[in-house]
Amino acid sequence: MWVAKTMPISTGLVCDGLLAQLKGVESTSAISVDISLLSASDSAFLKAASEPPDAAFAAAWPADQALAADGMSKPFLALAAEVLKQDPRVQKRCDRLVPKKMTEAAFWRSYCSALYTIFASLPAAAEAEAEAGLATLRVSNDGAGERRFKRAAGKLLAEGDLPRDKILRFTRGVAAALVR
Repeated sequence: MWVAKTMPISTGLVCDGLLAQLKGVESTSAISVDISLLSASDSAFLKAASEPPDAAFAAAWPADQALAADGMSKPFLALAAEVLKQDPRVQKRCDRLVPKKMTEAAFWRSYCSALYTIFASLPAAAEAEAEAGLATLRVSNDGAGERRFKRAAGKLLAEGDLPRDKILRFTRGVAAALVR
């Protein structure tokens, strides 16, 4: 993954990398649910703005970085357009928080920091799923307007307690289906 393998050296590169990864996210994946949860409440933006971001992200996107800075405006605008295309609720959050509680630059830095954190956790999550023999939730449309879920690969648990990761994966899949 781009985020995990390289340390970005500029905000423009951060935006380009996030855009590439965002475009590669399947709409039914657990990562898609994590991303859509970012815009579910104001608190996600306010919390991310108050917490220090990942060191690599903070080095590449300083808190005082202007959105219109050289080398940033085109990559940022492309990323923002993709974010708003995939999740229109982000614009609603922006309208609610800017300028009352934060600047527009702080809003987008907060959102992108949270997005960066999600993508940075991808390799570990992907390895854990591969080890568990789990596949991504797949949704098919049978043509009659009804969505059907295909069984993910892996062994069914017939007895004992359900592991936390399987419960979380299931609830994320349900949340993704409900959000659509």
